[in-house]
Amino acid sequence: MRYIQTMLWSVYFCVQASAQDSTVDVPAGWWKIPKTNSLITIGGYVKFDFIHDLNPINSPSFFDVSKIPTDGSKGTNTHLQANETRLMLDFKTPAGKTDLRAYVEGDFYGTSGAFRLRHAYVEIGGKLLAGQYWSNFMDENIIPPTLDFEKPTAYAFVRHGIIRYKIHTGRNSYIGIA
Repeated sequence: MRYIQTMLWSVYFCVQASAQDSTVDVPAGWWKIPKTNSLITIGGYVKFDFIHDLNPINSPSFFDVSKIPTDGSKGTNTHLQANETRLMLDFKTPAGKTDLRAYVEGDFYGTSGAFRLRHAYVEIGGKLLAGQYWSNFMDENIIPPTLDFEKPTAYAFVRHGIIRYKIHTGRNSYIGIA
């Protein structure tokens, strides 16, 4: 634990130093890479789930209605997991008259709790995106809040390889061609 505390103190110190001698405005939580105008941030969260199901289904990690037993079987199921724990790395740099962004994010919902890639993409100028990201038909902002990580079953909840170009049509709207 001492090593982690020391490492966190060092990261905090780097944030302070880069903010003082930077020619680029450094937003909170970002670090300026020395001798460049590039910024980087590392983030994520740890989430621990304790799940106790009085009528267990064949999907202990999340609610999947297709796994509900219809044969009348009974029992209990207790499951501990930290699968939703998420790690993220975000990089931004000026590229000519626009900005270049590289983003990687993952969680531990892979097989047997293995690290799983959620998003990995490169974005140019906030318009052209190439990599693994939400489907063009996916709008994460309109998902109703639920306790279940997998969200409602009738929702288009898919990530895949994509090349997308955004045409901004207003302050909070765009047309995406993918």
